[in-house]
Amino acid sequence: MSSLNGAGVLITRPAHQSGELARLVEKAGGVPVLFPAIEIEPTVSASQLLSRFHALSRPDLAIVISSNAENYGEPVLGELVAQNVRLAAIGPATAKTMQHLGCRPGIVPASGFNSEALLAEDEFRDMKGRRVLILRGEGGREVLGDTLRQRDAAVDYLEVYRRLLPQPGAGEVRKIESLWAEGGVRFVATNSVETLDNLVRLLSPDGQRLLRASRIVTISEQVVRKATQIGIAAPSLLARSPNDPAMLEAMLG
Repeated sequence: MSSLNGAGVLITRPAHQSGELARLVEKAGGVPVLFPAIEIEPTVSASQLLSRFHALSRPDLAIVISSNAENYGEPVLGELVAQNVRLAAIGPATAKTMQHLGCRPGIVPASGFNSEALLAEDEFRDMKGRRVLILRGEGGREVLGDTLRQRDAAVDYLEVYRRLLPQPGAGEVRKIESLWAEGGVRFVATNSVETLDNLVRLLSPDGQRLLRASRIVTISEQVVRKATQIGIAAPSLLARSPNDPAMLEAMLG
């Protein structure tokens, strides 16, 4: 398929992060349908965040776990750069965002864009005596910190944002489901298990049936597994890299 041929793409990201994918979908002949199934907000004010950071011991290495962590942790990143702390990014998309702010990560996975890929990097093999700061959202995966501790690192977390369930009006949900029922949604773009869980919670039983008959497109293997668990019959489309052009490429086949 060289064009989306009018296919509707339900984009479930926070509203402020949907623009680029929506633009690409439209350019490829598709119809972006914006329905945020997750919201992001800072955990505390910038000054409170810096106070929490200053209460911690100086790290030898700081890991930025996502673009959201980079965005909401920007005040701390500025301090880390000033202190010449070595930085690591979870993947190329996060690294690119960091570079736009003048933060050049010294470690980016050669392949992959998750905790496992980062842990496979040579620099993380011998962590004895090293102190690591992980910038992340509330309730993030523990595999990175747990593994680094097993490798004898001292690990601190700084949770810089939280995820919330949006509260759309009943009319907005009905409008989306009506469009969906009329064939106006072919793909559902979602990049986290929590977002997919939220989408299920936001939809009516009829909407959930529409979801199970749709095609998920994602950057996350965890989302692929979750889609199968909740009864989505069609195989999910897994993007080859964590960026919007790759998401579009997956839909175009």
